[in-house]
Amino acid sequence: MSLPTYIAFGGQAVPVSQTLVTTFSVRTYGASGTGVGDDTAAVLASVAAAVANGGGYNYFPVGAYRVTSNITLPSGLTHLFATGASIVPDAGVTVTISGNISADPQAQIFGGAGTIAFTPASQTHVYPDWWATAVTSTACPAQSACNAAHPNGIPVHFRGADYHLCTGPVGLATNYHNATMRGVRGIANGSANATNLIYAETSTGGTAVRLGLTVYPAVTFTNNVTFEDIKIQTDVNCGIGLDLQVLY
Repeated sequence: MSLPTYIAFGGQAVPVSQTLVTTFSVRTYGASGTGVGDDTAAVLASVAAAVANGGGYNYFPVGAYRVTSNITLPSGLTHLFATGASIVPDAGVTVTISGNISADPQAQIFGGAGTIAFTPASQTHVYPDWWATAVTSTACPAQSACNAAHPNGIPVHFRGADYHLCTGPVGLATNYHNATMRGVRGIANGSANATNLIYAETSTGGTAVRLGLTVYPAVTFTNNVTFEDIKIQTDVNCGIGLDLQVLY
């Protein structure tokens, strides 16, 4: 008889390997997960318990966990998000992530009007869907992912889906050195042939991807940007696929 690979944990199917490590749930420490109450203290208490234990999982069950002041999810822990769980910082609040994130690549885990930041080398990669699950969303999860990851050299992995960028003439911009945008196939709907498409869709003239940032009259240059298994396409009527900012 084979052993199960997943078991029920906190109302979610969780890999058995993850339950063999001590897990600290933010709900245990008083988090409401409603997105309305302030869960900052509960998140910090869960983190403190895991750190005192010498490591483990800091677990976010299903719910929206509002954070009202700057916090850090530290290294030495894995921060485990159930599908349907998100951390929601208020406007002006930064959640800095130094520990590894474990979450469904297609699930939104970051919300709110605040900022998600990563420390260098804290993640092997991030997914745009962590910022918004709808790839056609005007929230532009691809840009949010690049803004959070690229300053610290963390690659952004685009799953097999089309990312429509409906943000006007700027499109998906990166002005960070050593940035990587990589396509990942076979994740969406189990399709091994799914595309990884960054698509400028606008009737006013748009850019799918812009490398470098124009701040007239100067230009911020971008070095060592890597694209792997990514398609870049424009609207059928107008637009620029790849805009390389240069100094004339």
